[in-house]
Amino acid sequence: MHKHTTLPNLMQKIVSDEDLQSITEAVGYHDTSRTFTVRTLVDFFLLAALHEWKSFRHGADVAKMYGLPTFHYSTVSKKAKEVPYEVMKRLFALVVSKCNRQTRRSLRFPKALRIVDSTTVTVGKNRLTWAPYHGERSGVKCTSRIPLSNKCRATS
Repeated sequence: MHKHTTLPNLMQKIVSDEDLQSITEAVGYHDTSRTFTVRTLVDFFLLAALHEWKSFRHGADVAKMYGLPTFHYSTVSKKAKEVPYEVMKRLFALVVSKCNRQTRRSLRFPKALRIVDSTTVTVGKNRLTWAPYHGERSGVKCTSRIPLSNKCRATS
């Protein structure tokens, strides 16, 4: 029999439920969901990146095969909107801090690491004729950078 470790199981070993709980409490977020928790959201994002899922709908359709609970695709969007970005920022800092020195150096993160968010702003076709988007709409993409400083390290 082959033994294997899935990515969510590996993440569970690196970041325990207690670590995740302390991060959410430190940020002031209280998770009220019983089935689609912050842990499930993190596992969903990990699997989506690993398997290159096309959309939340596609991810919700195949999630059961990867050990995630059954949920509607809109649940992912609602949960991602509800959870403060600070939770993910501290989670990332915690994972990096648990890496040994050689691994951290090999990752070669720049000293001023930033989180990048981009949002598409759509308007009527006549307002921005130089930026066609979809059919009768025009659009531009706004990008913002949020610094991820060393001061934001997660504490356990």
